[in-house]
Amino acid sequence: MPVRVEVAGSFNGWQRAAMKRDRISGLWQVTLHDIPANRTHKYMLLVNGRPVKDPHADGLAVPQTAEETQHQLVTPRGSRVFMLASQTK
Repeated sequence: MPVRVEVAGSFNGWQRAAMKRDRISGLWQVTLHDIPANRTHKYMLLVNGRPVKDPHADGLAVPQTAEETQHQLVTPRGSRVFMLASQTK
């Protein structure tokens, strides 16, 4: 059972941002401001401090930087981070 869920990615300098669990829906969420739009970002979800799979990711990427490697997830095809396509409203 998740006690702490965080997201870290290229959109926030790979700093962990704590997510809050909605008491009604049970979903974990966070609002981040000033994310660079119209580009693809790499990120990881961390549950209780450990990287976990995101079934809603737009895709997977091979880690390229030390920050990405720090948060990587090991898959059968090797180390990966998730990708998220960011768009403006």
